[in-house]
Amino acid sequence: AEPTHVDLWGTYCITENVSAKKADFVVQTTLRNEQDKKVKAQVELVLSEKASGKVVAKSKKSVTLVANDSLVVKQVMPVRNPKMWSIKNPQLYTLRTTLYVDGNQTESNEICTGVRTLRYDANEGFFLNGENTKLKGVCIHHDAGCLGAAVPREVWKRRLERLQEMGCNAI
Repeated sequence: AEPTHVDLWGTYCITENVSAKKADFVVQTTLRNEQDKKVKAQVELVLSEKASGKVVAKSKKSVTLVANDSLVVKQVMPVRNPKMWSIKNPQLYTLRTTLYVDGNQTESNEICTGVRTLRYDANEGFFLNGENTKLKGVCIHHDAGCLGAAVPREVWKRRLERLQEMGCNAI
């Protein structure tokens, strides 16, 4: 990594104030400066729909990092009419974080995220996006039998699709 970079596991995203009309994407980015000098940095966030690539929100924030220190940068991006993630319609977004140090791009990474609400009620059960949802799950081992523990992605995809066909919606 560059001397000034996004820390390992340094991008954290949650959604707040979720409704059918709006959702706030709250992003915390931990920056680390391992240089012996103070630097100016800019964190740019771009949120797009994963399927279409349509950009739905952007944010830029400039900060100054002191020598040999870290800093958490918090940004909020409101999104109108968010596409909710659900079991039947797993809508996802891509959050791209780009770091500029002294005006030069030094890093860019992406994470996948979604919008949904969860609620548990002792008497009524589990609610996903306000809809009562019965969890039908299985306990699944990490390995793939003769293939061992380094399971190829295609094997997991086939296995999960077959479980979903059988009505499974939780692991």
